[in-house]
Amino acid sequence: FGRYCERPFPKIVCDHFKKGCLNMGFGGADPSYFLDDKILEYVNNSESVFVQVFSSRSCSNSMFKNRGGTRHGTVDGKYFLVDDFWQDCLKKHSAEKVFSLIQETRIRYIESMISLAKSIKKKKYLLWFSYRKPEYSVNFSSYFGMTNYFPHFVNLDMVNCIKPYFDGYIECVGMEGIPQKVNKSVINTYYPSPENHKKMSVK
Repeated sequence: FGRYCERPFPKIVCDHFKKGCLNMGFGGADPSYFLDDKILEYVNNSESVFVQVFSSRSCSNSMFKNRGGTRHGTVDGKYFLVDDFWQDCLKKHSAEKVFSLIQETRIRYIESMISLAKSIKKKKYLLWFSYRKPEYSVNFSSYFGMTNYFPHFVNLDMVNCIKPYFDGYIECVGMEGIPQKVNKSVINTYYPSPENHKKMSVK
């Protein structure tokens, strides 16, 4: 969604083609967030739509109940941020139990992405924009080993399930400009740099 970047790739691309654009990126959202009727009204009045591959970790599973398609949810009725939930799981449960929850979350994610794709009536393109390629294996040595780089938990099998529901697929991978010095106190190592947004716009 363009954090720490004055001109994210939607702006660059639309300026080039002299088109208006609506960047609807929302931090921490899962696919279900965009199934809102008001959002889809804007989407389906567009000429074309680019759907970036979202993180999967925010989706609900049998323990974590997502609220509104964002990073917020509940566990046994108690409020949790999704990051805290997964780190707590890693500490308290076996690798087998955590992997089972990840697989539940992945299935929910695939279902939501397919529902979103079917709800978009215009030309739509799936966009992979990440520091890594889709191929990755979960390991439980650390929280990062479990989630990996954004889009967290999403792997090649998931992308291959989703791609047929889109009119095209674009993949952009790289870490150009990272770490990015934002100011004296902020060093960005997480969000795509301005250099990566320029690279994406060329794609």
